[in-house]
Amino acid sequence: MDARRHALDLLATPQGDTRFGPSYLVRDIADRAGCLRHAAYEALWGLVGEGLVYLDPDGQPGTDNWRWRGG
Repeated sequence: MDARRHALDLLATPQGDTRFGPSYLVRDIADRAGCLRHAAYEALWGLVGEGLVYLDPDGQPGTDNWRWRGG
């Protein structure tokens, strides 16, 4: 159950859906890692804290369409 590793793998996938909402990247991480969604969020925010990941609003009005990006 390594949510961090799965987060990095999914962020490196060119065609991956990295939107911020819980139905996108977070769900995919949780499914692959066999963990709860809050653990997937913890992994992503940990990567933000390390400077490896950031949120890209890309001019989108709602946070659901913001994208997690590798830094």
